[in-house]
Amino acid sequence: MVKGPAGAPEVYDVRASAARGPRGVYVAVSGNTSAGKSTLVERVRRELTERGTQAVGISERLFHHRYLPLMFSRSDTYAFPVQLSFMLERHLVLLRNLELGRVVVMERSHLDDGLFVAEHIETGSVQPDQAAAYRELSAVLHRRVPAPDVLVLMNPRPEVSLARLAAAEAAGERPREFPDEDAKRRWVHRWHELYVDLHEEFRKRCAADPAFAGVRLLEADPQAPPGSAAPQVVAAVRDVTRQGRP
Repeated sequence: MVKGPAGAPEVYDVRASAARGPRGVYVAVSGNTSAGKSTLVERVRRELTERGTQAVGISERLFHHRYLPLMFSRSDTYAFPVQLSFMLERHLVLLRNLELGRVVVMERSHLDDGLFVAEHIETGSVQPDQAAAYRELSAVLHRRVPAPDVLVLMNPRPEVSLARLAAAEAAGERPREFPDEDAKRRWVHRWHELYVDLHEEFRKRCAADPAFAGVRLLEADPQAPPGSAAPQVVAAVRDVTRQGRP
């Protein structure tokens, strides 16, 4: 099993005897690479744990596939299966930890996954039959998990993300996933554009989509240090647990 930080529940808890209660609280932190999501996820998890709440922080690094570099260097062959793997793993982790009644603080939501596949479809790396299969499976999986209770949007300027990414790579905190620096810049700039559109879609859904009626939408200040939005996120989680869902 994969254990979290000291005192945190096991993320991959498959024991049949594990206690099950009311459905947990789902917190999703949505945004570009190196937007500060992992820092915020861990800070929120820690603050909730200190308050006596059973919380797990799910960093995207948990899902980093050993074939991830090939998704960038040989997208035509590896983009589809790697993205499919991400979607399935995220679904399983989310489904199980919510079933155990935990607060799940997840880097990116299950709704973010389609953004990356859409980009590969546009470039031709994912073929029409693969795209149809992905969309059909994602629709089935999305019916099995709820919309996030708390949805945090983070999308700083690409230059900020690139600087943070370079620092994390230099410190050995992140593997070097991109084949070269030019590819890194292209992907990060493109993802920023895609997240601008995705976050606008989330805002519209929160305003008009009944499936998003109970979502607490928070927008992190892109100029603020990573993790600074933690108090607002913790307050939103407490609001969900006190007031319940619509």
